[in-house]
Amino acid sequence: MEEQVDTVSSYINFCVDSIIPSKTVTIFPINKPWITKELNKKKKRIFFTGSESEKKEVNREVKRAIKTAKLKYKNMVEEKFTQGNLRLAWQGLKTMAAVNIATTNHKPIQVAGSSSTSLPDDLNTFYTWFEMDNSTQIAETLSSLEHGGTTLIFKTDEVVRALRRTRENSSPGPDNISGRVLRLCAEQLGGVFQTLFQRSMDTGTVPQLWKHSTVIPIP
Repeated sequence: MEEQVDTVSSYINFCVDSIIPSKTVTIFPINKPWITKELNKKKKRIFFTGSESEKKEVNREVKRAIKTAKLKYKNMVEEKFTQGNLRLAWQGLKTMAAVNIATTNHKPIQVAGSSSTSLPDDLNTFYTWFEMDNSTQIAETLSSLEHGGTTLIFKTDEVVRALRRTRENSSPGPDNISGRVLRLCAEQLGGVFQTLFQRSMDTGTVPQLWKHSTVIPIP
């Protein structure tokens, strides 16, 4: 059972990586210290001016202003280095290179009833609670199975309908299978997952991969 689940997950990820193109997007910060309010206003004028000639002129003006501001900032960093103020000089270099600078006024998250060391475990316990609405349904299902002696049967069309209700923008779990793949490929994956679900029910075992989840709490 464990090998089957791992094989199916690996094969789905292989198909996704082979078919769906991917690219790396590099994001450059725009909040450089030499970008002043005046420069921002000039940059906005490029998008709102009427004629093409005026846009080109404003664009050239902004480029000249940015070049002058960069040179001024570089001279300031060099001056700090010459004066022996290495801390400010190093911060200036990291700012120019778009390297994150740790803030000195960082305050830890404080939650009533939790300490800084127990907070991760407390959050994990909170976000892995079972919903109260499901407990009654689970109890009724277990009761019917125990007294009636029947086995729960999964149908392929039911699995397909469940997959089609998956949210496309939901985050993938530890198996790295996105909700978009489950929703759009419900017809192709329905029979595969029906077999896995039915085998799990018949053998009374749950694969380890299905017992894990990725929880990212947002304070």
